This record gives sequence, C-alpha cells and structure tokens, in this order.
Amino acid sequence: MVKEIKTKKFEGLAVLVPDDAGKFSIKKTRKGYADQLHYYVPYTLDVVSNQRLVILQGEGYEVLGKATELTEEQCAEIVDYKTTGYFKSYAYKNADFIFNTAKESFTSLMQSLECYSVNPLNPPIERLQYGGEYTMRQSEIDEYEEAQANTGTWIILRKL
Repeated sequence: MVKEIKTKKFEGLAVLVPDDAGKFSIKKTRKGYADQLHYYVPYTLDVVSNQRLVILQGEGYEVLGKATELTEEQCAEIVDYKTTGYFKSYAYKNADFIFNTAKESFTSLMQSLECYSVNPLNPPIERLQYGGEYTMRQSEIDEYEEAQANTGTWIILRKL
C-alpha cells in the first residue's frame, strides 16, 4: 500500500512493507518509467523470494527510513510550523491544536493519512443483545479491519 504525503515543504510517499523488511533501496529504471522500492525479507523458505519490490508512481525518490525511526530533524523537514517553535497538528479537527516537537506533529500527519504503526482501534467485542443473544456490530468489525489493513511498518520516501 502506498500513500502520498504532501505538506508545504515536503512531497513524498509512505509505503507499507512487512514488519521484518529491511535493507531498503531505490532502483532507478529507464527515464520516464517508475522507480522501484526494493527491500529484503529475511527467513523466507525460498532465497529468491527474499528480495521484494514495490513499483512507485513516478521517479526520483530517496528512502528516509521507517516512520517510527525518523529523527526529530527528519520530521522537522517534513511537517509544517504552526507558529514559531510549534508544529502543526494534522490529525485533529481543532486548528488551534499544536505540538512542541516535530515527531509528535509527524505522528499526527501519519494518523491523518490512516498510516498506523499500531492499530488505534480495539478489536470488536461481542455484546449481549436484547433477548440474551451475543452479537458484534458489523460496522465495528469493518472499521477495525480497515484500520488493521493500514497498520504495520511504513517506509517514508522523499520525492527528489
């Protein structure tokens, strides 16, 4: 899964990869074709299948790293300032909400894109309905599964 990240000072992509993926690199293709994000997944049965790739739309990207491992300085290059010394909130509707650190602001940006490192929703539970029957609401199941599909290791790529 690939999601576009766009702020006033940054343009790039967030790419969902397996949690145990590593050794990320961008392979350039012929001019005018899409770049490819390559990564290595250890401990697979077939050695040939250890190397995976994601086709990116467009060309000219560099790997910044895993979203959860970006430094404060890297996050500051991505997110916007709200006022001097404070960073913008992307996930909250309240426009006056601000953050002290770029990392907090970046986390809110990822949440606004529905890119999660941990599913923010609790698993749906069975509820006792009128008549003594236990059921789960389908809407809760759907919301949880959608959030789960967007949960994992996200790699951040900067467009050059």
